[in-house]
Amino acid sequence: MLYKLNKYNNIFIEKLFIFFIKNRIKNYYLTKYFYIVFSIYQYIDIKTSTEIKFKDERNHYIPIFILNNFGIKTNSGEIYQYEKDKKIPSKGVSIKKEAANIENYYATNKLDDGRLSNFIEKILFANLAEKFGALVIKNLIENPNQSLIPLEENILATHSAFQYVRTPAFAEQLKIYILYLLEIKKVPREVFSNKGKDELRKIFESNSLNIDDDEVRNYFIDQMSKNIDMHKVLASKLDNSNAIMKCIFMSIGTSIIKPLFDKKISIIEAKDPFFFIMPDSGTIIIDTKEPECRWPFGWNFMRKTKVLLLPLSPERCLVFHEGKLDNTLSELFRNCAIGSSYYQYFRYIYSDRKNTLVQNNLNNL
Repeated sequence: MLYKLNKYNNIFIEKLFIFFIKNRIKNYYLTKYFYIVFSIYQYIDIKTSTEIKFKDERNHYIPIFILNNFGIKTNSGEIYQYEKDKKIPSKGVSIKKEAANIENYYATNKLDDGRLSNFIEKILFANLAEKFGALVIKNLIENPNQSLIPLEENILATHSAFQYVRTPAFAEQLKIYILYLLEIKKVPREVFSNKGKDELRKIFESNSLNIDDDEVRNYFIDQMSKNIDMHKVLASKLDNSNAIMKCIFMSIGTSIIKPLFDKKISIIEAKDPFFFIMPDSGTIIIDTKEPECRWPFGWNFMRKTKVLLLPLSPERCLVFHEGKLDNTLSELFRNCAIGSSYYQYFRYIYSDRKNTLVQNNLNNL
């Protein structure tokens, strides 16, 4: 019975969503009505999710529909994957099977019986953020000059917020913040446990400890200058670091939706001879006050100078920013979106073109 309800519920909410998009509905009360229906939709999804049996599978941390936008033109099922210090691949890798995915990456253990759950992948990403995000982004690529309606802006903010926090690159950043909390802020180890989850959420969502991004970056630079293996240090301090990170990254994603929604959303286009590539982190974070400082940055998007960029295709990039997007600002964002794509803490970048510019920049890091 629940599955049948879920099936018809999915059809209805998708048709309602498409109706809003096609008719460019901006009415506040109608939009509010959509979110009431959407909340019911989420509730039913959560209830039916208990019937989803866990199985081993590869979880994409960059959605397939985004990777397909960068797919090799002669074969949309493949993409060029570049890795630092490696030769340019003679052929692409499978988007579905090889690119930007890790086996059971989002798997979590249920608290009641310890069984593995794929709730994050099946409900939060595949059935919510990606489904509606794909519809909006597809329309945005096809109609880049079309004004966004509030519903689209909210979906884009939601999709981008979770794209930012769902990647291995963000996990690396989060490890640094956790070490900073343990060593500099002297947060007790007991907080990093199931019993301390509520306190952790306060630290990461509302910044209850007044964490300064610049302090974290200076701490990171200092540790790296001493050749300290931060992964080993963290492993020696916490035996459940991976579980803790998965516990809090959803909370962080939720907390930054509104700050992103409150920013302006624009599309910038690449200019020859450059083109946008997809970084392994999915998103690019810059600060217009310090555009040369790229990582780590934290997630305080209430800061007016902080900008999030999400490459949508080799030709177009989505930008969350403050102020009017004049030519000077557009050029800054364009350069940062192209240049910062090469500067990745994690391993890969993705492109639809075999181009020496990509590999030369990687080798010069």
